[in-house]
Amino acid sequence: MLKLPVSPFLYRPTSTLTHAGVTCSPVKSGHRVKIVIGNFSMETDNVRVDRGQVSAQLLNQLSRQDALSFTSDIYWVWQMVHTTETVRTRTYFVGNVTNNGDTLEKKTVNWFVDTRRWKKVLSTKHNGLVKSGSKTELRNVIQNGASVRVALQSFGCSRFRRGQDESDGSSEEHGGQKHRNCKGWFVIRADELELGSSGEVAAQSVMSVSTEAAEWKEFQIKDDPFWRFMVVTIQSRVDVSQWRVGAHIDDGHFSEKAKVNWFVNY
Repeated sequence: MLKLPVSPFLYRPTSTLTHAGVTCSPVKSGHRVKIVIGNFSMETDNVRVDRGQVSAQLLNQLSRQDALSFTSDIYWVWQMVHTTETVRTRTYFVGNVTNNGDTLEKKTVNWFVDTRRWKKVLSTKHNGLVKSGSKTELRNVIQNGASVRVALQSFGCSRFRRGQDESDGSSEEHGGQKHRNCKGWFVIRADELELGSSGEVAAQSVMSVSTEAAEWKEFQIKDDPFWRFMVVTIQSRVDVSQWRVGAHIDDGHFSEKAKVNWFVNY
């Protein structure tokens, strides 16, 4: 069990984030995840928990010629890291979508979860009804400066069934038919929060780019990626606006329903 230490900002190593028969409960419970690979350390921007495996997306890295300075022609270094120890890297020049190279590597990955106490204060069903918790409590702790993380389940499934969306990479093909797992969780941080006058709460999340299925239960960033900006509400509505990386090109705007868990730390 995770215990709150003297400093709430520490991370602890975890043995629960492996791909063999685990629950991945710290991630699904809202904890932030940090990855250490050799001399490289970085907090994840979003994580996917699917059938006992964690896939983490790392977006806040730019090219460097050494530890102290950037390259002259700078580019993004974006990664998908999995608990299978597969690390898929794609690089794109800043300001356009020119791919500067891909790598696929097996590396020793050390996973850490923060030791903050993340409390689930609200859980809503796919139809927006409250399953547990309190909308009022969520509003109150936000007004008092709480950090918020949001976990989505079955996000995008109804659009997939209508043949409209498979762009987040959670669909797979078997026997010539596409299938989608709707039981996994997608966990994001609330980058901005807004409280409506009628009791609404909305969380905006901006650090996610499009993925596609790679190996079994693994993902990679798409060849022609787009930013996926999301607004999640306590009515289980997720508004999504997708814009091409490096260009002002609209790649789709839609709203979807999902099961949503709201976690806070204060």
